[in-house]
Amino acid sequence: MAWPYQILDALCADVDIRRVPEMPEMPQTPVVLPAEAAFWSGAYARVAFWPAAEDSLTDAANEGEAWLDDVLTEAESSDRPVDGYLVIGLPAPPGHETVRSFIRSVELSTIVCRKQVVWPCADSPCGWRGLAAVSVLGFPDVGAPDQVVAAPELDPEAAALWERIERLGFRKAVDQDREGDGA
Repeated sequence: MAWPYQILDALCADVDIRRVPEMPEMPQTPVVLPAEAAFWSGAYARVAFWPAAEDSLTDAANEGEAWLDDVLTEAESSDRPVDGYLVIGLPAPPGHETVRSFIRSVELSTIVCRKQVVWPCADSPCGWRGLAAVSVLGFPDVGAPDQVVAAPELDPEAAALWERIERLGFRKAVDQDREGDGA
């Protein structure tokens, strides 16, 4: 099967996300990674490509989500939120309406990460149905802005919160607010 690695490489590179040569090991996740899985990483997002057969789509969605959850949890320990995208690749279009219905439910679920099921499609500009729907990758090419964008004016309370987040990191600032120590 010719999976869309080159297409994903190009789309990810456009948004400063690069392929990692080897899939990160997540010992806390008892998941056997598919041999043809691939992973891209950037400062703000992680993209996992998870090949699956139609008859193992449920397992692929659950296992890929669990594995990516651990990857994202580890990445977010640096006090930065990181978006996750699980791209599940089928070798052919799904054959049954029940599978298509399941695919819709998988793609609508935002638990842990965004999910997209893709398959070869001659009618798609890139040859794969669904790749353009991966939100971090599907943005059109946009040139640099004509003018410098200014930060918004913040009221004193918002400015103080922003200063605390910059000083402490978002996790510590949230923890302070939960404990009632935020000022």
